[in-house]
Amino acid sequence: MKIGILTFFNGLNHGAFLQCYALQKTLESLGHDVHIINYEKKELTFNIIKVTLITYRLQKLKNNILKWINFNKELHHLNRTPRITTHQQLEKYHFDALVIGSDIVWHYNNKLFSFDSAYFGKHINASIKITYAASAGHLDYIKVPPTTEIIELMRSFSQVSVRDFHTRKFAEQVLQREIPIVPDPTLLLNEYDIVKPAAYKNYLLIYAYHKFSISEINYIKAYAKQHQLRIVNVGYTQNWCDVNLASIGPAKWLGLFRDATCIITGTFHGVLFSIVYNKQFVIIGNDNINPKLEYILQELNLFNRYIYQISDIDNKFKNTVDYIEVNCKLVGLRKIAIDYLNEALKHV
Repeated sequence: MKIGILTFFNGLNHGAFLQCYALQKTLESLGHDVHIINYEKKELTFNIIKVTLITYRLQKLKNNILKWINFNKELHHLNRTPRITTHQQLEKYHFDALVIGSDIVWHYNNKLFSFDSAYFGKHINASIKITYAASAGHLDYIKVPPTTEIIELMRSFSQVSVRDFHTRKFAEQVLQREIPIVPDPTLLLNEYDIVKPAAYKNYLLIYAYHKFSISEINYIKAYAKQHQLRIVNVGYTQNWCDVNLASIGPAKWLGLFRDATCIITGTFHGVLFSIVYNKQFVIIGNDNINPKLEYILQELNLFNRYIYQISDIDNKFKNTVDYIEVNCKLVGLRKIAIDYLNEALKHV
């Protein structure tokens, strides 16, 4: 079956790239001919350029340019269509099935992405249209309710699945039926064959856009020294770390997670890849990621990985995650995901 995936993958975000890659690989493993719909409106491209390249900080500009280059080198891992920038170009493509998701494709008032009817299934020719792990992010759908067009488009999908409790509540309100939650695509793969080994050993990995205080920095440094660990930062600049890797591509990013001794993260996909690679990790919570994580942390019984002060890392890393239990639960979640995809796609 020829399947088109429409999602966000090209925003210099490791999690966005890898969720797209993982869904592609999962659908290919089910025997499908999978194509990533390489769609990005010019307005969105401009917004991404503005956010990443327009800065008065020379080091940030340099890092983002290098990051752009490194991401572009790895786009060949995605089986993309030619570049598409308009709805008219989208309408020329035909698929047996359209899969929208994962990521925050339904956050229709997001300042960066804004509303685009394509992510609600419009303008794309397909015999059936479904979502996989769609998310509305932290959309306040009470304050900014969906338009009549959005409601009608959501009701046109033959099957809908979402990624988190917040999006399920929104979707159930619109669709007036029960909506399943499925795991983020990144959790569906046991191994990532594109991974590149880390260049370091015995290190504590930092992946968070949290602004660490002086006392927090000193505590982490003391912990690392006590345990003979180097502090490696990835993705976001933390100049106090021993190593800063703000511009690497997805393959090396994966390797840093796989080979880390332990991880401090404050991002959704930072948590998920800590789980994928069975790492001891802690979560610095914030209003952005907490709603996204609630479902998976509940399913895997991992709410205890949150820290509320940095001194908690001692006890958290001593009280290790039981990955025998976690991996057993992951097997069950993956079965739910595959069953959903097989059922949703069988009617073409």
